[in-house]
Amino acid sequence: MPRDAMVRLLRVWAVVALALPAWAALTGAWGPARSIASGDPVLPRPPAAPILTLWVRWQAPPGASAWVVLEPDGGRAAVSDEAYRRRRIRPGWNQLIWDDFSGFPADRAVCLRLIDGAGPLAIAPPVASSWYGLQQLRPMRGLVAALLLGAAAAGALAWPRRAVGGARFRGGRWPRPGAWHLWLGAVALGALVLRAFTLTAQSFWFDEVLTAIGAQSFAWVLYSAQIFGHPPLQYLVAWAAGGAAATEGTVRLPFVAAGVASVVALGFLGRRLIGPATGLLAASVIAVSPYHVELSQLARPYALVVLAVAVSWLALFRALERARAVDWLAFSAAAALAFYIHYLGGMVVIVQAAVAAVWVARRRDGRGAPALLSFAGVAVLLAPWLDVVRPLIGAQLDRGVRAAGALDDFVLHVFLPEQVGPGVAGLFTLGLCLLALWDLRSRPEVALAALLSPTVPFALLWAMNPAHALAGRHFAFVLPMVTLLIAHGLLTAARRIDALVAWRPPLPALPVRRAVPALIAVGLMVATHLPAGAALGGYYRWRQGTDWRTVAEVLDRLVGPDDEVLATLGAVYPLRFYWRPSVVETDTEPLRARFGAGPPKHRVWLVTLDGWDGKPGLQEWLAANTIVVGEVPASWSRQRVYIHAVVRAKPRA
Repeated sequence: MPRDAMVRLLRVWAVVALALPAWAALTGAWGPARSIASGDPVLPRPPAAPILTLWVRWQAPPGASAWVVLEPDGGRAAVSDEAYRRRRIRPGWNQLIWDDFSGFPADRAVCLRLIDGAGPLAIAPPVASSWYGLQQLRPMRGLVAALLLGAAAAGALAWPRRAVGGARFRGGRWPRPGAWHLWLGAVALGALVLRAFTLTAQSFWFDEVLTAIGAQSFAWVLYSAQIFGHPPLQYLVAWAAGGAAATEGTVRLPFVAAGVASVVALGFLGRRLIGPATGLLAASVIAVSPYHVELSQLARPYALVVLAVAVSWLALFRALERARAVDWLAFSAAAALAFYIHYLGGMVVIVQAAVAAVWVARRRDGRGAPALLSFAGVAVLLAPWLDVVRPLIGAQLDRGVRAAGALDDFVLHVFLPEQVGPGVAGLFTLGLCLLALWDLRSRPEVALAALLSPTVPFALLWAMNPAHALAGRHFAFVLPMVTLLIAHGLLTAARRIDALVAWRPPLPALPVRRAVPALIAVGLMVATHLPAGAALGGYYRWRQGTDWRTVAEVLDRLVGPDDEVLATLGAVYPLRFYWRPSVVETDTEPLRARFGAGPPKHRVWLVTLDGWDGKPGLQEWLAANTIVVGEVPASWSRQRVYIHAVVRAKPRA
């Protein structure tokens, strides 16, 4: 790497490494701390500015968590208001932000109440402001830095400075796209059509509702990562798409765009790592993948993480090959963004570090210092988020059930069918992946990247034994490298078949001879992806029919003005979003504590979900105390819904 480029890279990271701690220090909890009890006033009246930043210190044992809520003096917040205004706190200082005081009387004090916890509270002087500045963005300073670096690197890479051969572009313009780019554009257009079809046919499912809730205001974007356990970028994207006023289509649209962009990014990644044919075929494979189509139609982080991982791999190999500072900055930004999109996406950095180490060790071409600096830069960008993610990791580590065969069952029955396909076609596709790995033995860095991308995350998860349940979509970050293997396996098999078939007639025209392996590869792709096509048709059919909007219509017909509606966890958030915010969350123990002998004084309805609420204790209570009066069949967005009428209840106090 040229000395001046290394100096520029070092300067950038020196500025970032100094700026982020300075940002944290200047926007911390300043001023004298004041001890308060739960329910004490923190402000004499609602703030004149719409945004309130409050630092709260809670003294409690390590690992504890509780809630605090802002409410007017002398009045408890309604269920819907409390759900919007409450914030999670942990031991030590907590930065909390609220941005809506429309329901507070102007002549009453604003009080802070502790919920589901005990321990002394203290607050720093509250800060009211009219806009979100450095103080409010403090928890997301690493994400902001990654976005700025990524935007700067993308702008520098997109600026048409010099062609590959050294000649400047005429008029500062890019050259006209060639046939390969036009074919890739056609594949991307087809991918867009597949991902736009049935996009708004179904309501949000449970996890998408959480995305919509987390995007209802910018204060919730800052806060959602601490309650829902996911990084903030998906909530930021959904908020930018419209926030609380957005529909299903507008919230999902950025994720569709990310899915289509992933198709394009994978085409360029395959072209750089292996060749133009592999890149184009890889883009085609992922474009028609039912797994990726569904990921792209979800208002969840999975399409975004596929895009970020593909871009980070592309930037890494460009940096290793070209040794330009802008490529290394693009890699660091993309790798950090993959973590800020989905925590498991951060595992790719470990694989990328191994690949870079092998590249440097084999060539000894001076790439080691910029590579080490760039991976350190990723750590600098992620360090500000440790305060948020550390409690989440601590609550998960070594608390899962490491049952014998559990990981094998997940790999065989979930991961492989989604990534390579089900049944015999999946086994054939897996064989193509092995063939591709064998053919890539002359390119060990590419083969290592493809081999370690799925194996290292599984090994780490097995060692950490997390309590969080695993789903196939959590491993979406593996898709770019798996798809490249499938595409290269198809081309390798096609070339082998083309070489073995001796009876074909002579093909004098060179373009025709070159087209034969490509045609064979396309034929193999069609044959191996026929089950995938059937699965895609079944997926589209599954997205038709009833959804949470149907459940809301049923409740509108059943529930009277004085009735009360309860719901278990799987139903409460969708019902609050699609029906009424007044729905109260409940479970077995609260039901037993509240309801007993005697008829209720008012009608009480209970909504449960098939599959979510199969606990024996709850089912026994439901059988003894309720009657099923409504049932909505299962669909893509939810399991079967049961609406119960509670027939025995304690009178309210």
